[in-house]
Amino acid sequence: MHCFISTQSFFHSFYFSSACFTFHPFTIHSLQISPMSDDRYDDEVFFDFSPKADRRKMPLPSRPSQSPLQQSRDLSTSLSNLPGLETLTNQAGKLKDAVKKVGKKGKQKLKKDSGSREQMEDEPLMDNRMAPSPGAGDKMDKSKAAAFSKMMPTSIGWRKPRQERFDPPLYKSPPPEVEMDLTDSARPQKDMPGRRNKIAEKVMAAAFNHSERRQIGKGLVGRVLNRSYRKQRIDSEVKQQLESIEDHRPYFTYWLTTVHVVILIISLVFYGFAPIGFTYTQRRDLVLQANLVVETVGYMEPDNFWIGPRPADLIHLGAKYSPCMHRDEQVYVRLADIRREENDTGCCIRTDNAGCVQTVSSMCSTSFATFAKWSINSGPNNLRRSGPVCGQDHRTCKVPASVKPNEWPDDITKWPICKESFEDSEYPHTTCDLTGRPCCIGIDGTCKIVSQEYCDFVKGYFHPEATLCSQVDCLDDVCGLIPFGNKEKPDQIYRLWLSIFLHAGIFHCILSIIMQMTILRDLEKLAGCLRIATIYLISGIGGNLMSAIFIPYRAEVGPAGAQFGLLACLVVEVLQNYQILRNPGSALGKLLIIISALFVLGLLPWIDNYAHLGGFICGTLLSFIFLPYVYFGEFDRNRKRLQIVISTVLLLLYFMAMFIIYYLKPLRNCNWCSYFNCVPLTEDFCSNMDVRLENDELHPTR
Repeated sequence: MHCFISTQSFFHSFYFSSACFTFHPFTIHSLQISPMSDDRYDDEVFFDFSPKADRRKMPLPSRPSQSPLQQSRDLSTSLSNLPGLETLTNQAGKLKDAVKKVGKKGKQKLKKDSGSREQMEDEPLMDNRMAPSPGAGDKMDKSKAAAFSKMMPTSIGWRKPRQERFDPPLYKSPPPEVEMDLTDSARPQKDMPGRRNKIAEKVMAAAFNHSERRQIGKGLVGRVLNRSYRKQRIDSEVKQQLESIEDHRPYFTYWLTTVHVVILIISLVFYGFAPIGFTYTQRRDLVLQANLVVETVGYMEPDNFWIGPRPADLIHLGAKYSPCMHRDEQVYVRLADIRREENDTGCCIRTDNAGCVQTVSSMCSTSFATFAKWSINSGPNNLRRSGPVCGQDHRTCKVPASVKPNEWPDDITKWPICKESFEDSEYPHTTCDLTGRPCCIGIDGTCKIVSQEYCDFVKGYFHPEATLCSQVDCLDDVCGLIPFGNKEKPDQIYRLWLSIFLHAGIFHCILSIIMQMTILRDLEKLAGCLRIATIYLISGIGGNLMSAIFIPYRAEVGPAGAQFGLLACLVVEVLQNYQILRNPGSALGKLLIIISALFVLGLLPWIDNYAHLGGFICGTLLSFIFLPYVYFGEFDRNRKRLQIVISTVLLLLYFMAMFIIYYLKPLRNCNWCSYFNCVPLTEDFCSNMDVRLENDELHPTR
């Protein structure tokens, strides 16, 4: 048997051959060791094994009980006692010293790469790079079986290819299946995938990955519009500023999107869906009227093409609606007219004792009912002209009692609700059963005396405890939320920011989420959650305030003003970084075209264009204040600092002017204002989203 073994793998074959020598005699024909040179591992050792030995079977792999270093030392001790090996051992020792010298250079290189200086000094390089052969009769583990299978002697000899020879300074990682069987001392500490949670590692790597850093002046919109830098304008100072800008996580975007989705789900669960469409949907049904007659009645309910709740429900949830936010004189003038009409009403009592209802004399049929109305000649015990009221009387009410100094006035619209009456009463209008009570209908709070069935049919707010419309506050019913501190002065000004978190429907919310997960998320990575939240909320409040001034009687929800504030951020970002952008005029023009198209879409119903305009103005000023910027020289730096001061002053002036107009000088007769918000293509295209009753007058006794 002949075997050619290069000195490159001689150190490996030494231990293996020594184990074979125990069982097979051998003759050394030649052993040549040349001086160290560039190709210092080309020398060969020729062995002639006689007689031919049978190749032993490959033992099953197993993990050694001792470390590779300890095994090699035990084998060296046992081999040193063998006769006739002194010369071979001396030559192998010289070769091992030569390999150690070469390995020191590789060790220094590995120290720089891995940073594990202590590990490299404590353990020799060869101890980490190679494992000794097992003793005779010992089992070889899987890694060593794979390593020594290439060095088994064959009948024709074998020489390892040049490119596969072992180079001590370098380390080639074993395949994964071999690496898993290595002991801790033989495995480099940096390659331990089996001990790591790969899923958690990937998640954390993605969370803290800053490879897609948000570049100022570019961002998501910049990449879509093929925006690039002018490299000749980016000097060392500008480059240092660009690198110093922090990259933030979009926490506010995720929080805001979650809040929007949760509130939409809650509103749909509790309030349901309005008819889907662009105009009105007619509702007709047989309903029991206050005259105890079943009649066919109907009303027109406004549609909602956003696929969401009714306008009245949106107001109840917190939509922007000016009559709920401050005292609107037009609303209270109308309420005063309704109260004057109610002061002239009386009690219409049916002759068959079926019931009674409060109405005017013209609505009470003389054939089937008797109309009771006080006058100066009503009797010596009653000198009042206003009244009576069906179901209550100032003379029979126990709580609250009409006694001096708290005597009820001669005006039924100022009477309180009688909570408790005396049992015995001689007045017919107090003993009859009421078939109609106050019901608040629509978003303007129209009150009518109707039956409970009719009130439920038109989705109104029925008041079974009251007898007169003047005893209920329909505006408080329509507005909901926190009751007014003074019912004559609505104070729900917090609707300016509360409506930012509401949506008119599913489609509306989807559009907002797309806007937030693209533009808002991109800007938050540049500015941070605190700055972008300030821009978003203040822009939304400023837009809703302008909307409340110009279109006060429309219920509006959604972050329209806040979203246009984000678009203003994109415009300001181009203006602030004009010097380093390639073709900045084109970039600015593309943005303005997109924003103009969105303003045109704002002419459709259910889209608040005044909120867009107010949000864009506030967003522009806030962007100059809060967005990070890059300056080009000391003059440009001072100019941008001055912009911050001017923008702050202008923002304060904007809110001062808007609040003065809203509270002190409201726009009441602005006919052209509605055309900027909606173009009336049809009769009902720009309606005020209120309920329309088919019959303006209800006839309870007909």
